[in-house]
Amino acid sequence: MSLKKKTHKPLNVIPKAYWQDIANNYPDPVCIKTKEQDIRFSNQAFKDLIESSVPEETEFSAISDLPEDLTEILDGPDKTVLRHGFEESIDGIKLGTDEMRFLKTRKILIGQDHTEPLILMILNDVTEHMKAEDEIIDNSVAMERRNRKLAQSNEALQEFAYAAAHDLKEPIRGMHNYAEFVLADYREDLPHGAIEYIEKIQAMSKRMDVMVHSLLKYCETTFSEEERPKQPCNIEKIVESAIEDLQARIQEESASVQIKNKLPIIYGYEDRIREVFGNLILNGLKYNESDKKMIEIGVFSEAGQDVFYVKDNGIGIAQEHQDKVFRIFKRLHSKETYGGGTGIGLAIVKRIIEYHNGSIWLNSAPNMGTTFYFTLGDSLR
Repeated sequence: MSLKKKTHKPLNVIPKAYWQDIANNYPDPVCIKTKEQDIRFSNQAFKDLIESSVPEETEFSAISDLPEDLTEILDGPDKTVLRHGFEESIDGIKLGTDEMRFLKTRKILIGQDHTEPLILMILNDVTEHMKAEDEIIDNSVAMERRNRKLAQSNEALQEFAYAAAHDLKEPIRGMHNYAEFVLADYREDLPHGAIEYIEKIQAMSKRMDVMVHSLLKYCETTFSEEERPKQPCNIEKIVESAIEDLQARIQEESASVQIKNKLPIIYGYEDRIREVFGNLILNGLKYNESDKKMIEIGVFSEAGQDVFYVKDNGIGIAQEHQDKVFRIFKRLHSKETYGGGTGIGLAIVKRIIEYHNGSIWLNSAPNMGTTFYFTLGDSLR
């Protein structure tokens, strides 16, 4: 038994009608030309492209016979494609209409093995793609412009708040002092009801003074930070320092504050980071009714990023109130309970963390304690 070797017809003997049929069914315009700019072949899509610009029976045997817009794109010189075998460009054309269309033209050198090399040209209408790109760019520019205006507006608002708070300090202090003078000089002559009113004026002006001081502190949190570069910060030493600053309060509360594991070194502002940990530790002591108050500080890695946490066994925060705790001057309890305060501590914490390109969130439930989680940008591990 003998096997006959199967032979294939060479590509160049495939009937011309076959590859013409293939080309005519290709969705993009295709044209083949010589170095002398004579057209040897064009598919149906190519003819459809130019039919609106030329009479129906027009014959075109050379690139120069095509509409002017298309001639400028497809005409020579073809030095790049003849030298490197490939050339690509994107051009805008109208082809007898008012609408600008964009064509990507790819020129490919073919038939180098024959006596007459030819240039295959494939045209793609990329108008919608170009429009989408332009829209993205326009939206990006518009967003950048809006962000810039928002930043300027925020800066102006912050400067106004700072100036207003600063200017309010003296009048508020004056109200308090004059009320005190009245009581000192005329208490004997005033009815009991008037004395009560004046004492309320004193208490309210004192509270306003505390709030103005807090507002100034909030405005100063990121004031001029860009003027100093971030430095390597040893978080473990910063936390130890914050604990030391609060040692008297910790002993008074008979509380336990522990660092759970080794804390990293990061780039940041040491004094601001100390303020973050100090505020969170103080919150854990302040809003805590446990017999044995416990605060745990640690870090873990998540998605390649260091996540710090400060965990306490305090009164906890209900789910419906958790999005409010970072708002400025927002207290969840009356000003007389849990040592009072203005409700600005966590707002400052959030602002400092965000300035370090970080974020803060919490996990809590009533009577189950609270854990604050936050990131502080890149570590130096």
